[in-house]
Amino acid sequence: MAQLRRDSEEYEKRGVKLLGVAVQKQARLKAYLDSHPMPFPILADEKRDVARIYGVYVAFNYESFRIARPATFLIDAEGTIRFLYVGRNQFDRPRPDVVWNAVDRSLLTKKAGP
Repeated sequence: MAQLRRDSEEYEKRGVKLLGVAVQKQARLKAYLDSHPMPFPILADEKRDVARIYGVYVAFNYESFRIARPATFLIDAEGTIRFLYVGRNQFDRPRPDVVWNAVDRSLLTKKAGP
């Protein structure tokens, strides 16, 4: 989240709209956001429905119980997933340069399309 907060202006300049989805109770998310405001919306997925649909929900394993793997999706205006990174564990995130390259490729692909 801190990285996204720091980079949010650059995403905006490149035409990318950020949206976070947190697998937690709305009250807990609100408390976090009250003390750590974000410049983009973050939605609560209390019932883990979105996490299940996108395939990042983990019911149980050695490190977690009923949570979602950290994941980054780049979805274009037509709803096509252009980039997907799902962490192997709760600390695994894509390197920022990998995401920026995917953003740039997605924007180029979109411009080159019909």
